[in-house]
Amino acid sequence: MRSQAYWPTPNLVDALHHSAASLGNTCQRTAKNVWQWAIAHLSTSNEPHTWQSYDKNGNVLWNAYDPRTGQCVSKASVTELRIWLEKRYYDQSAQ
Repeated sequence: MRSQAYWPTPNLVDALHHSAASLGNTCQRTAKNVWQWAIAHLSTSNEPHTWQSYDKNGNVLWNAYDPRTGQCVSKASVTELRIWLEKRYYDQSAQ
């Protein structure tokens, strides 16, 4: 009895290609986030450092680090980031 060759369907090929592309994008985003975190924490400036990251659905999340106080905010909305930055400003001016 002869065995039949198996040829993947176009839908399976598309699904595999999409999965590989998604994994590649996730790895790229993770590497970019690590790089931005390192830059923010190793810089000599006393100004806050902000950078974007993305959730698994591609939505923008904001991160920030204040080297003066050591405080940080991560995975915040743009509104949460603004509030965090304003609080830092007013706390600094009150001193």
